[in-house]
Amino acid sequence: MNAPNIYLPNLKDGSIKERFLKLIHAGHHFAIFGNKNIEFYGSYAEYLGTQPLEGVRWNKDLSEKDFKTIPDVFSCTLPVELDNVYPSIINKHVMKRCMQSPDLMAKLSVQLIEDMNTQSARDIKKKMLEIITTKDNYKDTAWVERDADELKIDSLDKAVAVIDWIYTTSGEMLEESNQFNKGYQKPGSNTWNEVITNSESRKNLVIFIDPSLYNPLRIRFLSALPEGNNWVNLKEDFADVKEMKLANNAKIVIRDINSLAYTVIDERGIEEEYIKASGSTKLYLHPTTICGNIPFANACALVSK
Repeated sequence: MNAPNIYLPNLKDGSIKERFLKLIHAGHHFAIFGNKNIEFYGSYAEYLGTQPLEGVRWNKDLSEKDFKTIPDVFSCTLPVELDNVYPSIINKHVMKRCMQSPDLMAKLSVQLIEDMNTQSARDIKKKMLEIITTKDNYKDTAWVERDADELKIDSLDKAVAVIDWIYTTSGEMLEESNQFNKGYQKPGSNTWNEVITNSESRKNLVIFIDPSLYNPLRIRFLSALPEGNNWVNLKEDFADVKEMKLANNAKIVIRDINSLAYTVIDERGIEEEYIKASGSTKLYLHPTTICGNIPFANACALVSK
């Protein structure tokens, strides 16, 4: 019997798999959008939302007639975006020491899971970044283009203008409108149906800011505020503020927490491959990641021309 078979039962324990999934959902910039209501059907998934039907406002009092025509859920299909294998290798000498020390075995288990999680979280971040900076995922009125010079924060006036855009736009997203969502497509149809909706509060909005804008914004604007004046505090006013490099010339993205969804499914747990030549053991996880844009929730982007 090969030595790896003595160690594997510990890694195949359900708590190890659960730890891996928890780490994935907590270990990257998009964690706030995870664990939504998603039903997985093998090759695709269905996001089950609580948005109203097209033309139905949030605060409308539904009549008995409305309840007869409203479907069970307001949903959209999400694809399987990531189906990658994440490996790690245990040297045969380390394996031998682990078999003699339960404490070392536990530490190695944690190390392996964190290593695989780092790889998975990196791929999820890359895919979600692609989604939030793709123009087709926004209504035309919510993809706001400005001259590059306007977004070059080299003066206090320009910094004030950007801060004003953030608060004005986020304020408009709290009002009922169809300006910040693409709408709703009925199953089997490519036609976009109008949705009138709103974000509940700024605490339901997440801001992504490119460092090329965020750093000079802080220097030009926030440093110019009188001491003790904290009337502008993005991290206090919004659900989250993420500084990260954005693609496609996007500088600021504002998204409702319901405008993205993802989940990670790991049905097989940790698998092994014994490498006879070296005596080492290759361990790997093969999770499935479902994610996508939710078109009937609010989202807006400020982009440099």
